[in-house]
Amino acid sequence: MVNLDAARRQALGTHFRPSADEDAKVNDLKAGRLTMAPHKAWSLPEEPTWRENPFQDNNWQFQYHMLRWLDPLRRAANRGDVEAAQRWEFLAHSWITANPPGAGQTRWSWIDMSDGIRAMELCHGLTVVGEQEWLLSSLHDHVAWLSEPSHLKRGNHGFHQHVGLFVLGVVLEDPEVTELALERLFDQLAAAYDEQGANEEGSLGYHLQNYEWWNDALRRLDLEGIPRPELSH
Repeated sequence: MVNLDAARRQALGTHFRPSADEDAKVNDLKAGRLTMAPHKAWSLPEEPTWRENPFQDNNWQFQYHMLRWLDPLRRAANRGDVEAAQRWEFLAHSWITANPPGAGQTRWSWIDMSDGIRAMELCHGLTVVGEQEWLLSSLHDHVAWLSEPSHLKRGNHGFHQHVGLFVLGVVLEDPEVTELALERLFDQLAAAYDEQGANEEGSLGYHLQNYEWWNDALRRLDLEGIPRPELSH
């Protein structure tokens, strides 16, 4: 079973928020131009191999395989833009076909945090393409991958993996997956802040980002009728 309403309402937070230049991003992506800050624009090949690395930069590859950059297309498609929907489907299907779990085109295909955020983007994409087998199969692959403890990282990278697993659980209506994600999130919340409320990252910038990320995560719980942990109050 797939809960399309959950796929729609869980599309929230800093990673899935429209930007001021939303229309320009959509038009660029439909024309085959990709810009991922802080990097320059780049022309996507007609048939991506997913080994592309035009700037010889790890961060660019990390973002490339995250697929978060597809979200302007997803939002445009949900507003009725057929071309944006077709472009989202083509690129998501291309990535999935080229990158089976643990055997992707590069080491960035299945790497911490990128896997969790990509899982969310693919869940939200159900509202664009519907319950197609190739997408559902990939969602279940992401569940298996993110459920495996050896694939998890600490800190904010692990946090995004847990959130990705939570979204997968509620969208696929799998209570065991949802419960596992909640257990991991609550355990991390308990470890992430000291008695004075300082975040484990030890950085003012990250303290603010983590505050925003955790508030987004708690809002996700609210949307599904799940009580917030006592530590969040």
